[in-house]
Amino acid sequence: MSAPRLAFVVAVYADYGGMQRNLARIAAHCRRQGAVVTLITGAVRGGTPDGMPVIVLPVRALTNHGRNAAFAAAMTRHLAAHRYDCVVGFTKLPGLDVYYAADPCLAARTRQGYRRLLQWTPRMRGLLTQEHAVFAPGQATRILLPAPGQRDAYVAHYGTETHRFTLLPPGLDTARLAPTASAVQLRRRLLRPHEHYLLLTVATAFHTKGVDRSIRALAALPAVLRAQTRLIVLGPGRVGRYRRLAGRLGVAQAVDFVGREEDVAAYYHAADLLSHPARVENTGTPLLEAMYCGLPVLASAECGYAPHVMAAQAGGITAVPFHQATFNRLCAQSLAADRRLTWGGNGRRYCNENELQGLVACAADAILAQASECRHAA
Repeated sequence: MSAPRLAFVVAVYADYGGMQRNLARIAAHCRRQGAVVTLITGAVRGGTPDGMPVIVLPVRALTNHGRNAAFAAAMTRHLAAHRYDCVVGFTKLPGLDVYYAADPCLAARTRQGYRRLLQWTPRMRGLLTQEHAVFAPGQATRILLPAPGQRDAYVAHYGTETHRFTLLPPGLDTARLAPTASAVQLRRRLLRPHEHYLLLTVATAFHTKGVDRSIRALAALPAVLRAQTRLIVLGPGRVGRYRRLAGRLGVAQAVDFVGREEDVAAYYHAADLLSHPARVENTGTPLLEAMYCGLPVLASAECGYAPHVMAAQAGGITAVPFHQATFNRLCAQSLAADRRLTWGGNGRRYCNENELQGLVACAADAILAQASECRHAA
């Protein structure tokens, strides 16, 4: 029998995103099992996975939701003209055999507060239509769920059959987190002579991950502690509004926007506290990465992996709904307290004692099993 042919589909492939990194790792695992994997996307930002064919479908539209619709239409035409044993979506699209659910349930979010009004906008209607195409009862799409807590939301809002879900363990990539000699030098380079604490935030979507909340927490520190603390923002993004916010709050000189950095482990090992007050976070890989590196964590309960932080006693988690004043107070207490050392040790021990690396193998096994079913059905 010939090798299974898989199509991995995503509207935009940006190699710095956590979901895209998982896509590349899952694809590589499937290829090691003998599958032929093709990446199909509407746009590429950065590099593409080594050794994997990439097809970029031409997509033109004036708005994001227009581009999503255009990509869905282009994808439908492409699939009609090319045969794949299994179509794996990392973007919500109709006609998928498998969907990797990297984002939280949109229908659940639009039922909350002011977001009720958003469901009537053209953009939101388009996104909800695409979500419905995946999760509506009677669909054949198998759903890979890296955030098990989201299953109840999809079942409640769509009536999705529970047997269609495959719950994935976390996918901690320890290969990129090994201690490096550069961490000590990095800390010395980042801190000014009068500074003693490095507050780190790791984000690719600054608003979603709460970078503004971290800046506000820095500005709210007691004067002496604030003068001793530097915030490092690691990850690509548009920094203009956040620089202006830091300026208005009087902490512009204490905030560094590093941009994209491959040696993320050096920053985890150099810092004193991870700040991750995300507004929306389906999983929250930086939380586990920080714990593995022995870095205490301060995060919002919106993070899907927040229960791991609480179970490990590796930091502080703010309640829902988020209150900036509470986060500010917890940030000040965490930086100044000796318990940071205890939190760091607890997190490292938890990561060593629990299975937090199985996502890639589990997802690949489910995809290959679905590909086999599709071939038999055909």
